[in-house]
Amino acid sequence: MRLVNETGLPEPLVRVAERLANSHPVFGTDRYSATETLKGERQVVLARRHADEIVQDVQDTFSMWNGTAIHALLENEAAGTDYEAEQRIEADFDGITLSGGFDLFYDGNSTLYDYKTSKVATIDRQRKLEETKWLEQLYLYKVLRERCGLSVPKRGIIVAMATDFSKMKVGTPGYPEHPIQMLEWELDDEEFERRTLEKSLEVARASKALLESGDEPPLCTYSDCWCTEDWAIKKKGNKRASKVFRSRDEAFEEFFGGGYDVNEYAVYHRISDFRNCRNYCQCAPFCGQWAGLRDNEEICEDITDEYVPF
Repeated sequence: MRLVNETGLPEPLVRVAERLANSHPVFGTDRYSATETLKGERQVVLARRHADEIVQDVQDTFSMWNGTAIHALLENEAAGTDYEAEQRIEADFDGITLSGGFDLFYDGNSTLYDYKTSKVATIDRQRKLEETKWLEQLYLYKVLRERCGLSVPKRGIIVAMATDFSKMKVGTPGYPEHPIQMLEWELDDEEFERRTLEKSLEVARASKALLESGDEPPLCTYSDCWCTEDWAIKKKGNKRASKVFRSRDEAFEEFFGGGYDVNEYAVYHRISDFRNCRNYCQCAPFCGQWAGLRDNEEICEDITDEYVPF
């Protein structure tokens, strides 16, 4: 990655940004980090192929500063205690090496902790398991510890620190009372663990094959692009939906069973903006999928498709 300093920030800030931007280890095609495999293979492949071409402004590294500083402070405080802190472990899975760096483990209560700095809305989605990447990461760390012959955690806790917390909003329905929240799960769902590991290894193996062949990777999913997706029953011409559903089948089941007049109502497929592609993904300049979406802005509007059942 190459950094630029378009806004002329002081040199110490630039040096910090350079250190953070290039702090991740460089892996071969048979080695992947656990968090890397929670992305789609398109992002993994493009990020590796264009690692030396990616350009980022120093300003855009700011979001990493809080997380890195907090991790360093907490790691220092854990030194000399009964907690295992900031350890990187790795294990082989039939020719694919997965690695992971967990933040904290305490054998006394068999709990694995991971620190996250994020926004209130993201924390809420992860808590409700509308997004599951944080939970998947905990399970992958559990698998790696077990594979390495270390104590296996029974419980996982995400210590989530809200970077946009506002005390003025406390008391608003659904808004947290405190900026630091603990998302706790028992790590006893064997089926979820199996699927998580299987999906992770599938991404790693597919990425390895694509990197070695030079072939075009598959398109990112809506989830990879950080899009929210739903199906809404709406009266034609109205902006507000009558009912909203997370799946197409649920929407049509309600539509057919609810006695809606097809001449007045329809089911709309709604996709939010491609937030990751537009604002965060470093691969976007090299991604043909994003180029197509960017050139067809109507794809990103709230209402994208209309389904009129017969």
